[in-house]
Amino acid sequence: IDSMPRQAIYTLASRGGDLEKKQDIVQNYKGQSKQEILSVIRKLFPLSHDDKRQPNIADQAITTLRRLKSLFSHPLFKPNNAQKKEILDIIARLKKL
Repeated sequence: IDSMPRQAIYTLASRGGDLEKKQDIVQNYKGQSKQEILSVIRKLFPLSHDDKRQPNIADQAITTLRRLKSLFSHPLFKPNNAQKKEILDIIARLKKL
């Protein structure tokens, strides 16, 4: 447990669920990155839908789109034809949502 990232330990402790599964995660920890172990914990012990800690995915998408808009405005943004086509395909799929 001493080698696990602190955030992973706190996240695991704060989640409800089977104590044996939690112990398995700690015992099977083999130096994975913080993001990898947090992903495992979040998958096995998801937050309930009404939990205030639940991320707002729509807000995250908006923030990401704003960052993309900024990248597209960067003077060094010069996609080739294949990249332009792929970008436009993705935009078309987003418009269909």
